[in-house]
Amino acid sequence: MARSMSSIFLKTARKIARQQSDALIRATQSNMKLAASAFNHNPLLGVTPAALRRKAKKPVPPPFRHGSWTERIYKVPARITLFFQRLTYFMYVPPEHEVKGSAVLVMLHGCKQTATEFAQGTRMNQLAAKAGMVVIYPQQSRQRQSLRCWRWYLPDAHHGYAEADAIASLVQNLVARHKLDQTRVYLAGMSAGAGMSGLLALRHPALFAAVALHSGPVMGNATSLTSGMQTMRRGTLNDPLTALRTIPDHPGPTQVYLPALILQGQLDRVVAANNGEQLARQFAWLNGFDEHAQPEEKQVGEHTRREYTRFDFRRSRKSIVRYCQIRKIGHAWSGGDSRLDFNSSEGPNASSLMMQFFRMHKREKM
Repeated sequence: MARSMSSIFLKTARKIARQQSDALIRATQSNMKLAASAFNHNPLLGVTPAALRRKAKKPVPPPFRHGSWTERIYKVPARITLFFQRLTYFMYVPPEHEVKGSAVLVMLHGCKQTATEFAQGTRMNQLAAKAGMVVIYPQQSRQRQSLRCWRWYLPDAHHGYAEADAIASLVQNLVARHKLDQTRVYLAGMSAGAGMSGLLALRHPALFAAVALHSGPVMGNATSLTSGMQTMRRGTLNDPLTALRTIPDHPGPTQVYLPALILQGQLDRVVAANNGEQLARQFAWLNGFDEHAQPEEKQVGEHTRREYTRFDFRRSRKSIVRYCQIRKIGHAWSGGDSRLDFNSSEGPNASSLMMQFFRMHKREKM
């Protein structure tokens, strides 16, 4: 009888111990969840903009979902520029693709953007993967410009020229190191990145087979931050060719041709729409067209969300300079991922239009 009572007591004690242990585990888990919740929502800790974006919108796919995406540092040789020693850049290589002999696209982001955000918003890597193209994304440093703006508006050896020459040096280095196809090196930029692309095109016209400028300022009208802002808001009040001719060492129409695609939203309140037309005039003249030459005009996608007007300066039936007036977008990448700033789901797919234009053009070997 005593042994039976002892056995019952031990079983009861073990059961109570298990219940207490289970209760302690549940309490601990509950406290951990509460602590995590308090950490995530504590107003004293603050919430990062990225966290707010993730909460408000669906996650944005990474730019390297297929293929490799690597961040690197390029040490600019002192003989190139004394004012831009280190340049951060990201490199995208399509999956299972031989880098040697590939075409290469250089993408320059706008103000308040990173290289990664630019790649995500434009979805350019997806098209590059299909085309077997390597894509390079130089990134401006916050230490040089607090909003990450390329300094196209300060065309001097300490600022804009230094940045342009550093980017050109990076591209030349990568083409030589990876044996990329030097006849198919392309350049594209958005906003301040388009302004820097224009500066690059003028200083290194033989390097690129074609250039694409999205929402970019007219060239030659800015020599300071103030005049840069004025240029963005109203273009040039002078003849655009006069502005172009004022640039020191501009290549002129007798030099190497540089085909150009210009895209401009007609609702843009950051870079006035007339900048696009003035840029088209400048590149037409640089490519040897008479200053009074008239482009061919065509309406594309009428009465749809992709509607735009296309103007072509052609030579031998090939478009050398193409200007696209996009009616329903503001200061944003047309047909981009609208979950990211400076991208609009409206309008034609700018990335596709650029790829189509690039396929028409190759450069003679340097």
